[in-house]
Amino acid sequence: LDAEVGEINAVLPLHDFRCTNLGDSHVLATDQIECYGGRVNRSSIWHRTDTGWVMDFHQGTPTENGWSRAGPV
Repeated sequence: LDAEVGEINAVLPLHDFRCTNLGDSHVLATDQIECYGGRVNRSSIWHRTDTGWVMDFHQGTPTENGWSRAGPV
């Protein structure tokens, strides 16, 4: 929570974007991005509300080639 907020150096499009239903109102979204010279696997859990989708959880994990500088994902 104390992480510095800043711009994310990611290249679009998202690679291998997928959504998996987790129940009536929850989905798991996964993708891979190019970020800081490497690839990052990302996953997030979302739930649907009356006004739209809300993210409950997000994680980014560098792949084996990682990124060249530590930074936010």
